[in-house]
Amino acid sequence: MPPTLTSGSVSPSSGLAGTTSFTYEVTYTDLDNDAPIYVKVYIDGTPHSMSKVSGNYMSGALYHYTTTLSAGSHTYYFEASDGTAVDRLPTSGSYPGPTVTSEGVPPPGENQLLWSYTTGGEVHSVSISSDGSYIAAGSGQDKRIYLFSRTSGTPLWSYQAGLWVQSVSISSDGSYIAAESTDSKIYLFSRTSNTPLWSSMTLAYLVAISSNGSYIAAGGLVKGLYLFSKDDNTPLWRYTTDGVVNSIAISSDGSYVAAGDTGKIYLFSKDDNTPLWSYTTDSVVYSVAISSDGSYMAAGDGNRKVYLFSRTSSIPLWSYTTDGLVNSVATSSDGSYVAAGDSNGKIYLFSKDDNTPLWSYTTGQYGFIYSIAISSDGSYIAAGAYILVPGNGKVCLFSRSSSTPLWSYTTGGRVYSIAISSDGSYIAAGGEDRRVYLFSRAS
Repeated sequence: MPPTLTSGSVSPSSGLAGTTSFTYEVTYTDLDNDAPIYVKVYIDGTPHSMSKVSGNYMSGALYHYTTTLSAGSHTYYFEASDGTAVDRLPTSGSYPGPTVTSEGVPPPGENQLLWSYTTGGEVHSVSISSDGSYIAAGSGQDKRIYLFSRTSGTPLWSYQAGLWVQSVSISSDGSYIAAESTDSKIYLFSRTSNTPLWSSMTLAYLVAISSNGSYIAAGGLVKGLYLFSKDDNTPLWRYTTDGVVNSIAISSDGSYVAAGDTGKIYLFSKDDNTPLWSYTTDSVVYSVAISSDGSYMAAGDGNRKVYLFSRTSSIPLWSYTTDGLVNSVATSSDGSYVAAGDSNGKIYLFSKDDNTPLWSYTTGQYGFIYSIAISSDGSYIAAGAYILVPGNGKVCLFSRSSSTPLWSYTTGGRVYSIAISSDGSYIAAGGEDRRVYLFSRAS
């Protein structure tokens, strides 16, 4: 049987010359299970060899090629051979796109997308350095940890863990990357190499690294919370929580660690595994966040509540009842602003001084907010969502001053994770459609 090519595409559909990374993808299928002699994309008539990403030849193998382009309107088509027969997509002519401009700001809409990269599994976690120069991502079925530069959708490196990678976290300057997989291992990497600096068995699946990269907190799977120094794979301490840890956060210098389990919120000092305090919610704590200096801590739970605490007391400064379970919370660097997202697809922004929302926004009918992020000064808020009707994912960016999105971008599935650079200039996202995305704030 001859090979066939299907599902050819390029993403994004437009961008800037020499800056935007364009990814061409096509699926190669051969019912005889013959490997291709070549799979190529012809861009404006010039052939480029494509690389296999995932899959098998009988059921369909995904190939891609990533590049920047010169200004102008481009065309493309695909060709492959198993050594006996050749297939072409389309059978004649070419597909139009992308459109590339030489200067200026990307226009409104989906054109804030700088690049996307297709992994071999659902992307459960993304993290971005303070200036947006580096992006870490973890994916499921291909069990990989990825590191990207802002300038390219081709990974700087990747590493295959033992099982699904559920959580990644990158230091402020991008020098260190911590990751956790469901094989119960925590990994620490330097930006310069995909060989782990160390790994440790923790029975955890969540990880958070301090901004300075000095401390790593981990938790999940079992009733336990761990704190590590970057210099050693032996925990500085471990604490047995009352329930499975569902969320963790760490202050900028690692001095304070926040955690939430199946019914409690905890705050720790890095110097001791005895909680500074705990607060009982009687519901699963889905998300915690902590200000840069550890002065303020936010949490969201299954009782539909958003909480704000001071470091000095387990009594909430305030709480607010939302329309659905609170799956994600985030705080600005100084704790002045708190963002939250719920299971009814609603996004909220609060000031630390009042439990009345500054504004709220509903993403769509039967929506669900999986992840929320806020810039250091609270000027920009990003959210990752799933909209049941019509059944797609959405990345939204807001300014603090308005509940009207600056822009939104539709993805191919649930957006599980979102991250924003310190000044809000860059937004990373990942989700069910197996893609890692990088966006510019410009609109």
